[in-house]
Amino acid sequence: YIPTTWLPMGQRMLAQVAFGTGTGVDTFEIYAAADSAGTGATVVKSHAAPDDADASGDLLTLEVSAEDVKAALSGAQYVTVKLKNDNNADENAVSIFIEGGTAGGGRFQYDDLTADSVIA
Repeated sequence: YIPTTWLPMGQRMLAQVAFGTGTGVDTFEIYAAADSAGTGATVVKSHAAPDDADASGDLLTLEVSAEDVKAALSGAQYVTVKLKNDNNADENAVSIFIEGGTAGGGRFQYDDLTADSVIA
């Protein structure tokens, strides 16, 4: 797994993996935790078909709401992405977007507008 920094959760989170080179992605997940140290780390959502990303330019996307995070772990305040490749030499680009602060939320609704996979 390639853990990223634990980030404060907003109203919604979108995480995307752009596959670069190698043999493919094994797992792609969003985790929640109670604090920035990762206490109580729990899977919120796993990509249903991560191994579809096996060619340059393939994209995998996961979206969760604050409600999804709270349902997975009561009291969760932080989120991160974990990714496992088929091979340690595989290369990917991971983007994480967190929309809406915890107080008041954001201006726009983005939930479920992005396809789960874009496979070339």
